[in-house]
Amino acid sequence: MKRKEFIFGYLEEIAELIPAVFYWLDLEGRAVGYNTLNWKMIRAPDEKYLIGKTVHDFYPKEIADTIQNGNKKVLKTGEIFQTEDMMVDFTSKRKYFSTARAPLRNRKGEIIGLVGTAIEITKEKEAQKEMFNQIFAEKEKLKTEVERFRFENELKQFENQALKAEKESQARVTRFVNKMMHEIQSFRIEELHQMTGIKPPISHADRQMKLTKREQQILYFLSMNKSPKDIAQIITIMENNPVSDSTINAIINKRLYPKFEVYNISQLVEKAIMLDLIPLLLR
Repeated sequence: MKRKEFIFGYLEEIAELIPAVFYWLDLEGRAVGYNTLNWKMIRAPDEKYLIGKTVHDFYPKEIADTIQNGNKKVLKTGEIFQTEDMMVDFTSKRKYFSTARAPLRNRKGEIIGLVGTAIEITKEKEAQKEMFNQIFAEKEKLKTEVERFRFENELKQFENQALKAEKESQARVTRFVNKMMHEIQSFRIEELHQMTGIKPPISHADRQMKLTKREQQILYFLSMNKSPKDIAQIITIMENNPVSDSTINAIINKRLYPKFEVYNISQLVEKAIMLDLIPLLLR
């Protein structure tokens, strides 16, 4: 459970930004980290409860074996594994998820565990079950061959719709995992640039990027390791005019991230430095 791999720290940075259940495990299937949605999903006693545990610690053996077999398949093949899982939380309530798991690799390309995500589809499953119950209830009332033919045709159409919905759900998870793995790969490339000193070419458009005075202020203080809350307090004192940390966060997330095409503060500062857009002094 010693966190020697740099990728674990990066996963902790992005975990809370992901709007879905998100976790990463070691080679033995033990939980190394996860986001808040994960432990709240199964209503664990506290946020540290799952660390070091496997699915066999809190799920029935049959369900745990199924999940663990999927994990082993990812670690053995190095490929993304998608499935639907049924889980039971600490209140004994059943929940269904469309899940995807992918291998987690270190700098050498060696598999050191897996990363997984899940989107809850409990409502869709319950709606399907209710629809099937209604259809089968109607079957008992059928009296003629014509009615039976109509029923079978409607059931086939419903099954096709359910299959289509399942494929769309899996596609949604796949897109999410691909985006996540792309961001991790981008992080690795940037780290390589820093280690070697080799930087990608800077276009004329990048150098001519227009920044407002407020954006320059925020970049300046971010480069000094100041938090958005610190920056709000500093600017309030400098300008003798109240500025909230929510305003600073909004500028960072809605203006600076899209403008620099990055996803977190460390990437933002690194790219601003690379483009020589950090002011040496504030005016």
